[in-house]
Amino acid sequence: MGKVLVILLLLQVSSSGSDMKKYYIDLMRATATILMVAFVFWDLNHFSYVRKGLANSFFGKN
Repeated sequence: MGKVLVILLLLQVSSSGSDMKKYYIDLMRATATILMVAFVFWDLNHFSYVRKGLANSFFGKN
C-alpha cells in the first residue's frame, strides 16, 4: 500500500513538475496517515487499554 502511494505521488509530481509545494504537502499528508495507521495497529492493545482507562475514570467521576 505504501509503495503504491509513493509511486502515485511520484507520478503526480512528474506530471506537474512545477508544483513542488503541492507534492510536498501530499507527501507529508501521506506520511502522517501511514504513521498514524501503523502506530494504531502496532500499539493497539495499549490504545484500547488507555481508552478503557479513560472511560473508567470518566464513569467513575459521575
